[in-house]
Formats: sequence, C-alpha cells, structure tokens
Amino acid sequence: MNRLPILWMCCLAAGWNATLSAQNCGCAEQGNCQYNFPPNSTTQVCYDITDAVNNSLADPTQGVCGVSVHFRAGRISGLELSLIAPDGTTLQLTGTSDLCDPWTPIATWDILFVPCNQPCQPDTINNINYPCQWDNCPQNDWANAFYSGQYHPFGGCLEDFNSGPVNGQWCLQVANGAQFNGGSIIDFEVLLCDDTGLDCCRADAGNLSFSPDVDACTGDSTLLIDDIRPRYGAVVPDPAEYGHTFILSDASDDILDYQNPPDLRTFPAGSYKLCGLSFLLADSSNLPPPGSGWTVAALRNNLLSANPIFCGEISTACVEVNIFEPPPPLTLDTAICEGTCFAVGDSCFSQAGTYQVELTSFAGCDSMVTLQLSILPVDTVPLTDTICEGETLFVGGLPFTQPVSDSLVQLTAFTQCDSFVLLNLTVFPAPSTFLTDTICAGDSIQIGDSTYTASGTYVTVLPSVAGPCDSLVTLELTVISLQSAIAAPDTLDCATPQVLLDGSASSQGPGIQHSWSSPDGSFAGPTDGDSTFATAPGLYILTTTQFGCAVSDSVTLTQDTTAPLALIAPPDTLNCAVDSITLSASGSSGQGPLQFQ
Repeated sequence: MNRLPILWMCCLAAGWNATLSAQNCGCAEQGNCQYNFPPNSTTQVCYDITDAVNNSLADPTQGVCGVSVHFRAGRISGLELSLIAPDGTTLQLTGTSDLCDPWTPIATWDILFVPCNQPCQPDTINNINYPCQWDNCPQNDWANAFYSGQYHPFGGCLEDFNSGPVNGQWCLQVANGAQFNGGSIIDFEVLLCDDTGLDCCRADAGNLSFSPDVDACTGDSTLLIDDIRPRYGAVVPDPAEYGHTFILSDASDDILDYQNPPDLRTFPAGSYKLCGLSFLLADSSNLPPPGSGWTVAALRNNLLSANPIFCGEISTACVEVNIFEPPPPLTLDTAICEGTCFAVGDSCFSQAGTYQVELTSFAGCDSMVTLQLSILPVDTVPLTDTICEGETLFVGGLPFTQPVSDSLVQLTAFTQCDSFVLLNLTVFPAPSTFLTDTICAGDSIQIGDSTYTASGTYVTVLPSVAGPCDSLVTLELTVISLQSAIAAPDTLDCATPQVLLDGSASSQGPGIQHSWSSPDGSFAGPTDGDSTFATAPGLYILTTTQFGCAVSDSVTLTQDTTAPLALIAPPDTLNCAVDSITLSASGSSGQGPLQFQ
C-alpha cells in the first residue's frame, strides 16, 4: 500500500474522496513492483500518475513533497537510484563519492526522501547516526538492519521538480554497479504536495515479522497479547483517517474476530493466526463480519484487486498462536528405599508423606502431581570370613581378594530395597614352594596326586597338614628327549673293505655325546663321534647321551661272500732276533678253489 507522511495528511484531508477510483498510487499497486534488478546493470521501473487535478509542477501549490522507496541491495555501495519525472527531469536519490564495499544481503530500506527545506530524520543503528544527506558510503558502513528514516537526496533537492506535468510516467532508474550482487525495488511512490484527484488508498498494516509466535496454555495470561507492535517504514498512516486492528483466524484461515489488542484467553486449544489489518476508518462498516465465510487469504486478494470492498491492507507476515490443553492431574503412589529420594520436577522427596507438586510443561501449561510417598527400610547384615591367598570371595557379585575391614557392600534386590553387607575379610598366606627339575623322556615326576611327564610349569595344591591354607608347589619341569639314529650302511665286499656308519641324524647340541661299540665288529675310525668306519661284519651300536639320559640305535653290517676277499693278518716286526716272518692270508675268503700269489 502507498503512504503519505503524517505531516502532509492534514493538508490533503480536504481533498480526500472516500470512493475508490481506478487510480493506483505507487509502483506496487500498479503491479510493476516488486522489481528485481541483476548485478552490474542499469534498468528502470515505472508507474503512471493519471488523475492529478493540479497537473503542473510549476504551480506554487504543487510539487514533489516526498519520494517513498522500499528496496534491498546486496551491496548498497554500488547502487544509484534516480527519479525521472514525465518531462525527463532527473534527480539522483542515492549514490556516493567515496569507496566502500559493505555486504548487505539482508538489509531493508523503507525510507522517505524529503525536500531540502524540511528537516531530515536519518536512522540511528547501534548509536551510529547516519548522515542527513544520503550517502552509500557513510563514515560507518550500512549494517544488515531495517531502516525507516527520512533523508535528503544525494544529488540535488526535491524542489528541483518545478516544471512539467504531474500526470505521466514516473520512473526509478536503477544503476547497480555491484559485480555479483543484485537487489529489488519492493515499492516506490512519488508523494505530491497536492494529490487532489488521486484518491489513493494509503492503508499500511505494518511489518509483524519481528513479533514472535506465541505458545501458551488455555486461559494463560500471555494470551492477552498486548505487546504486539507493527513496524512501519518512514511513512506512517494518519491515525485520524486509518485504523489498525488484528484479524484472528483459525487453522482453516476463517476470520474469527477483529481484536486490538488480541485476547485469546477464553479460546479453546488449537492453532490460530494474527495478521495486522490497516483500514480507512470511513470504510470500517465494509469489513466482512467474523463467521461470514471470509478467509484471510480471500480478503487479502480482494484488497489487492482493482475493486476492493474497502480501503485496507493485511500484513504479509502474521503471528502464529498455538494454544494447548494442560495435562490432567496425576496421582503417584510409590515407595522408595531409605536413603534415596523420589524426583518430581525439580524437587526430590526422601521423607514419607503426601506432596502436591505443580509442574510447568511445554507452552507454560501447569499440571498438578499428587505424590504419596512411602519409605522402605534397608537391612544391613554383618559378614566375617576368611580366605587363603589366591582365593576369591564374592559378595553381591563383587570379588574380594584382599583383606577388608568394615566394608559396606550393597546387594541389589529384584522386588525390594537393596540390602547391605558389612564385610570383614581376613586373607591367610598360602605356603608356596618353587621346584626346578629335569627328567629323561619316558620318565615321570610325581607331586602329590599329580604325575608330570612333559616339559612345562605346573602348580599343585597340597592339602595342609598344619595351617588353614593348602600349600602351593610350583614345578618348572624340563624333559630331555634324545634321538639316536644310524643310516643303513653299505655292504662289505672286495671293492669296499670299510663302510661308513652314519649317525649324523642323531640329536645334536650342547652337552650331547655320541659313542660307538660292537661285540664282534672292527672299527677303522674314532668311536666318540656321531659317525665312524667299520671293516668287519657284525653288530654296531650308537649311544647318544645328555645330562644322564641315553638312547641307542644299532645296525648289522654284512659282507658279500661271493666276491673274494684278500685279508692279510698284521705281521710281526723284523728285529735282530727275528730275521724272517710269515705273512698269513688265512683270513681271506671266497667261493671255489682259492689261489694265492
């Protein structure tokens, strides 16, 4: 909706005609705004004035007494807005001669440019006073806020529009120098010093987007919403001509009532909505009665149409009101164990009795809880016990291995209060012996009733014959396991007068010794290694020993008698007494007649 400043309304009241005409005052009413402008562009948005009776800007009683502009800009520093009259006269409203780059993506300006001979009322944000003459780069950058002040134009004065017609096309030239940020002209309007004939509806419902939604319980005092305030731009409807109220609707958007201030204390639980309504007081009888079938959406669309049923405006932002039923009263009959407490809300009760507790739930709905509390006693049982070192006593599932004195242990019960055990525990030392022994494979060692035959560490409990605790014997046992193995030898024959007896597969290592023996054979090598040479058939034995443990293996060496065997017995030695000796080959063998040479 379009607006005139209060200071001029009294001058125009005489020319007001309550009959709505086809004249649409302002860019938004003619449907040309909201107008979105892109980055790095120069464009125009316009609207027409057609019905001004005083059509000459040169007339001393006519002129531009204000320019209302509602806009957003991603970077205000690069935005130049200029007003162009029907005869082409141009006045720059916004601009700067400085350099700045504030980012203002959520800032909104709903401001009024006033003649230079009128006082300005610039915005003050966070104790920062903006200059009277508009500057895109003031000393303190524009913040992301809502602005509704009154300013003098950046270049020139509104008094410069002093010639040419009033009726015609008025345009706002938008030169946006921001490279990456656009914006929008939400609305703009030229406010004439004499607007006789225009018959503009200047209702303004204000902005309720800063008013919080309400959640409350039925009948709660906060449902008298007397602090809801619409926020206006620089131009405020004249209260002598325009009234303001709130439309109350239900979840179906049906109009239930008009209230100011809204009071929903007698309303049942449900979801409601409050929208601001500004209306011409002379048209108040045309407001659709509550319950007549009108919805808020239908009324808003009607007021935006070319032939509204009255001059008015409904706020775009509305306040949601949610009313909740309080929870029903609750009675709790419970018992707790002595020494504990029962929590209700922020209170915890440990004594038997009946208590009334008021609880505040979501949306402020209070509920009443009646607590009937009983106290159950807790039992404590003394327990004195003894264990031996290494044993475990379990009390209430807790293990105890060390002495304790007067230790209070809680026992958890399934159907009643937990009980406590006052524990005194004595731990007697258990005698212990550590043994180290070595045996041969196949031997065994016995401790108590246990027999051990393999290497390892063993703990044996021996029943006590003197003290309260059994004794512990720890045995570290090593079992020596040896192997004596002779590989199958070759056969003695004419070509092989001696044979290798190979026992290298026998056990090897520190302390291991090997020895050979034979009851009827003959050795041609040493007999204290794992291998030797034999020269005669017979039984040969290899014995492997370590730390007193011994194992043996044997092999029978054979001779091939099919081949002759020349065997000379060791001769005597020639000396002074023996000047001749006999060389005997009687030990030679073979089949058939033997010949010697």
